[in-house]
Amino acid sequence: MNPVDALVESLGVEQSVALLFAAACFFGAGILGFAVQLNFLRPVAGQFIPVCGVAGLIGVSHGILTIRLQRVAKTLAASSKLPAATEP
Repeated sequence: MNPVDALVESLGVEQSVALLFAAACFFGAGILGFAVQLNFLRPVAGQFIPVCGVAGLIGVSHGILTIRLQRVAKTLAASSKLPAATEP
């Protein structure tokens, strides 16, 4: 496996982990919000909802960044494999 393929595969794993983290944070914020609204938790617990939301946004931005880095790595790998132009 060449280094570019290893980089693309590694970025794919990192993308999956970042987006799963973001989904877990948003899910946690939603569950926390419902629990506060239904009076299962004290209203003080509601102050952590924005923290979960911000952590989710950080995870989403990290996932999007890895998607873009994968595309850049694939593009650079494809352009380096093109045959060199022959001189007439």
